[in-house]
Amino acid sequence: MVHELPKYLPSGEGEHCMTHILKVGKTTEEAIASIAEGSGVTVHDIGYAGRKDKKALTTQWISLLCAPEQVKSNDEDVCILGTYPHRQKMKLGHNYGNLFTILISDIDTDIDLNAEINSIRRGIPNYFGTQRFGRPWYENRPEEGYSPPIDHDGKVLQDPDNPARDNVDRALLFLEKSINQTNRRRPSGKQKRDVKLALSALQSALFNLWVGERIRDELVDQVIEGDVCRKREGGTFYSTDPKVDTERLQRGEIDVLGPMFGPKLFPAQGYALQREESLYENWGLDGDRRNALGKFWRGDRRPALLTPQNLTVKEAYTADKRNLYVSFILPAGSFATTLLGALIDPTQETFHRGS
Repeated sequence: MVHELPKYLPSGEGEHCMTHILKVGKTTEEAIASIAEGSGVTVHDIGYAGRKDKKALTTQWISLLCAPEQVKSNDEDVCILGTYPHRQKMKLGHNYGNLFTILISDIDTDIDLNAEINSIRRGIPNYFGTQRFGRPWYENRPEEGYSPPIDHDGKVLQDPDNPARDNVDRALLFLEKSINQTNRRRPSGKQKRDVKLALSALQSALFNLWVGERIRDELVDQVIEGDVCRKREGGTFYSTDPKVDTERLQRGEIDVLGPMFGPKLFPAQGYALQREESLYENWGLDGDRRNALGKFWRGDRRPALLTPQNLTVKEAYTADKRNLYVSFILPAGSFATTLLGALIDPTQETFHRGS
């Protein structure tokens, strides 16, 4: 179960309608389409803060450009929980976070999970989940029965005659075309949404690689000279005394912020900047490509470690099976799959993706 926590409550007045919905077995896009049709508005007139899982029971807030009494759903798996007047259309990111309640079943009865749970409470790598990068698509549509080559360990390899690409590949191709073509028309409509999604996946992949390099170099719970840091109860600053700031990081007073690259990214300094620039250079992301990305995403910073709030774990037994109910709050943009991965398989490999 996933419950969205809004950044604000309905204003109580205005031409929009802030609506609380519940859906089961539907994507956010499918839910919005059913509500748009039932309410007599266009999908363009509906705003939302973020997408919610399809294979779950989820609640979230959306906004419609219509009166509260007009809001209807024509799908029994999408329910209207409440409608309230509001001043403006909701936009992506207009949520505080999400409350997750997840059942993990059939756990080995001999395993002691206390160490993993305590480690998660202290903070885990704030990776973007694999769903951020989209399903790979083949450059040439494979014929029926096609299967890509695999190595001796069963790992799928790229087929040089028919490579599979994901959203990161799409982003790199788009940036390449953007700087090599003059007077190129900017994408619009669905194409624009697809481009933005691909470019955000590229940002996410680079952030994951940055985190992976910090883990590789045993720096994920350390502060280095020039790191961009943020106080949990205050503002952003550069680290000029890594030893002191490392102690503050490990006490949970500050976060180290990693790069979500773009032309307006708040830059690191010193050694931290050298590491970030080396990552970009390995991917060929020069100034022209950063500026091309800036037409869609400006750049941002993201905490290196994910620290869940209100993490509770409750055991339950059915017959001879051990089950676990895990409940926690994550900030907007963080992935429950990352936390679950740290609990289910704490030895998982560091994220990597070749450029």
